[in-house]
Amino acid sequence: MESASSTPTSPDEKPRLSSALTYDGSTIVSAGSPKIRNALHRKKDQWHKRLGWKKPAKPSTRPMRETIIRKLEDHPIGYPRQAAFADSDESFAIYRRFGYLHARLIMHRQDELRELEVELSSKDTIDNRDEGRQRRLKSREIDDKLSIREKQGDASRAALFDKIEAKVLKYGKPVPILWSTSPYPTGKQLSYTEPGQLLQQSQALIAMNKPPAREQASLQNYLENRQCLCETEAAFAYHKEDLVTLRPGRDHSFVDAFVEHLLKTFPCRPLKALFCSKETASKTADPKVRYFTRGRINAFVTLIITSIILLLLVVPIWLLYHISVTLNANRSNVLCMGILLVATLVFSAVLSLFTKARRHEVLAASAG
Repeated sequence: MESASSTPTSPDEKPRLSSALTYDGSTIVSAGSPKIRNALHRKKDQWHKRLGWKKPAKPSTRPMRETIIRKLEDHPIGYPRQAAFADSDESFAIYRRFGYLHARLIMHRQDELRELEVELSSKDTIDNRDEGRQRRLKSREIDDKLSIREKQGDASRAALFDKIEAKVLKYGKPVPILWSTSPYPTGKQLSYTEPGQLLQQSQALIAMNKPPAREQASLQNYLENRQCLCETEAAFAYHKEDLVTLRPGRDHSFVDAFVEHLLKTFPCRPLKALFCSKETASKTADPKVRYFTRGRINAFVTLIITSIILLLLVVPIWLLYHISVTLNANRSNVLCMGILLVATLVFSAVLSLFTKARRHEVLAASAG
C-alpha cells in the first residue's frame, strides 16, 4: 500500500487555509462562507426594517443645474428694468405709503359716521320727548314692530343701525367675508378678512420702517442715471417723508452703514471677492451698479459688534485686577468705581449707536 508523500514546506512559506475547518469528521463552515454572508445580510436587513433605519441614498450622478439669476440687462428699459432693480436687493424695495390719501379717506369716513351719529341722536331725542314713543327706547322689538307698522323703511332706527354698522366696519374693523373655493354652490365656504380697512391699514403703513438716507440716494441715483421712468413718475423717490421700505429682518445700524460706505468708497477686487458672491455679481454688468451679498455683510457686522462688546467686558475686568494688585485699598476703591461707571456708560452707548436696541433693552443689558 502506497502512502502519499508530502513535500516539506519552507519556514517562510505560509500554509494555505481552506474556507472549511474539519473537526472529528464534521465540517464547520467558517464566516467566509457564502451561506453565512448571505444569512448575515438577511438578518441585517430584517433588523433595519424593524428599527426603521434607511440605507443612505446613493449620490446622484446627474449634473447640478445652475442657479437662475435675474439680470437687469435682460429687461427692457422702463418699468420692467426698474421693477427688476427694485427686486434685485432688499435695500431697493422702497415705495410710497400715500399717507395723505389715507388721512383724507379716514377723515371722510369719520365725517360720514358723525352724520349718522347725529341722526341717531336726533331720533332718540324725538322719541324721548313723547311719552307714547319712549317705549321705543326701552325695547328693540317694539321699535321694529312700530317702524314696520308706520312703514318708515330706510328712515327706521334698524335701517340706520345697518348703515352705521357698515360704515364702522369699513372704517376700522376687518369685515369677515364668505367666499367659495369652488365655482359650484356646494363648494366649501371659507372665512376671509378684507384687508382694506382704513385705520388698520394706515397703522400698518405707519409702523413700517423708513428707508435710510443712503438707500434713498441709491434709488434716486439709479433713476437719474438710467432714466427708466419719465420725470413725473420717477418723482416718487423724492417724497422723503412718505417713503417706506419692505426690507425685513434685522434693522440696519451705524456699523452696517459704515461697512457699506467703505465698500462703496474702496471698490477693490479683494473686498469685492470677499463681500460679493459670483451669483450676486452676475445680476448686472453695469460697473456703476455694485451689489454686495447681504449675508456676508451681516456676518462681518456681527463679528465687529461681538468683538467690541467682548473688549468692553474684558478690558474693565483687567483694569480692575491690575488696580487691585498695584494700588492701595483706599485709592483702588475710587478708581474701581470710576472704571465701572465709565464702562457701563460706554457699553450703553455702544448698544444704542451700533444696534437698534430699544430703551428698555439697553437698560436691561446695562443693569445685567
